Amino acid sequence: MIRALPPYPAYKDSGVPWLGQVPTHWEVLPFKRYFTAAMGQTILATDLQDNGEYPVFSATEGNSYFGRISSPRFILNSGDLVIPARGVSIGSVKIVSEPCVCTQTTIYAKRTRGVSIESKYVFYFLRGCRQWLFEYDRNAIPQLTVDQVRNNPLLVPPLPEQTAIVRFLDYMDRRIRRFIRAKQKLIKLLEEYRQALIHQAVTGKIDVRTGKPYPSYKDSGVEWLGQVPEHWEMVPLRQLASGFNNGTSAEQISSGTTAFPVSRIETISTGAINYEKVGFIREQNVDPRFWLQPGDILLSHINSFEMVGNCAQFLGERPLLHGMNLIRIRPKNRAVGAFMFRFMKSAAFRYEMRALCKPAINQVSVTTTAIKGIHMPLPPLPEQTAIVEYLDAQTSKLDSAIAAAHREIELLREYRERLIADVVTGKVDVREVAAQLPEEPPDQEAGTEEEEPVADELATVDSQEDANGEE
Repeated sequence: MIRALPPYPAYKDSGVPWLGQVPTHWEVLPFKRYFTAAMGQTILATDLQDNGEYPVFSATEGNSYFGRISSPRFILNSGDLVIPARGVSIGSVKIVSEPCVCTQTTIYAKRTRGVSIESKYVFYFLRGCRQWLFEYDRNAIPQLTVDQVRNNPLLVPPLPEQTAIVRFLDYMDRRIRRFIRAKQKLIKLLEEYRQALIHQAVTGKIDVRTGKPYPSYKDSGVEWLGQVPEHWEMVPLRQLASGFNNGTSAEQISSGTTAFPVSRIETISTGAINYEKVGFIREQNVDPRFWLQPGDILLSHINSFEMVGNCAQFLGERPLLHGMNLIRIRPKNRAVGAFMFRFMKSAAFRYEMRALCKPAINQVSVTTTAIKGIHMPLPPLPEQTAIVEYLDAQTSKLDSAIAAAHREIELLREYRERLIADVVTGKVDVREVAAQLPEEPPDQEAGTEEEEPVADELATVDSQEDANGEE
């Protein structure tokens, strides 16, 4: 276990406000001393070839490679850097591992011949020093310029020290990634178990009052559902709810004192009402018919194939209008609204929605007529209530565990970024620790944080403040 990292013996003023004090033997030099920076080339769709020799990197295509080209204006080699210059990916530095080219939305940095610099160290430095990447006019569209990249300062330790820093940060990054993948696998398993509980309860596979199957079953008449308890009914949704209508088409605006919140597809993307992702309409465009009532269910009937059938129930926490592209379903007295909602959250309902969907451009859709015709297994009202209470009790525990795992992942990522910043700015000295680290094979899933459990605890590394006993 790595308990603490010491500071360097002596520091000096870097002359750069956001860098502050740096180790006395480190240099502060302009980026252009070590790299030649320029904008990527304009590449049209007609330039791409299936069998092109070089892959193309683009900041606007998921900040990754897309397509191939055979006659580039320049070629990037292993160890060169690509820096997205605008848009949501601005500043997300990547290090090139194979010959490639990049588009005009990206700044490339080619290593200058004859200089002593470890590209992976520079990669970590840019990742840890966000101020370096975000010196732009915040009132305009975020954009990095080539001149900024060329002239921004680079903190340069001696080459052996750069190697030690890379060795240490690679080691820690691998361990953190493995731990995060283990947490993500746990979340996936918990979510699958949660879904299985809901499915079993709302389709009658178990009697939640006894924890056992029901005494007798009958054919539901629905192929994808199979058998249901003998005393349950199979009822089309049209008999259990009203509405099935779309929301207001009023023009949406940015928020303001006279603006009223309205639901959007994004509002229910997590399966619950997210008030941070609502739209707004002007007061004069508010139609009282579109105010949601507690218990209303919003259903996504136009979406990607993976997300069609997603739904959320409005519980009345805050006033909200019903917006376009979501179907509002209002349960009737024959069905407990919370039970109907949980059925619509089940794998059985999602399966039926996907079976009914019709393809469109980049999405699929399900008609309201088809939705009304979906048959729902319906137990007596007291049993519906018992199922809801059982699922609330069980899923609340799972939700808490899932939320805790998400928070752990968030803290690990925050810790990793802080650790990188402390190391590349010389706040802590990793030379001795790096020399003692065991040799490890390269992480086969480097750059990903999915699956692969870790066998031992994550090593904890305290920053200089922790070493000094400060909060």
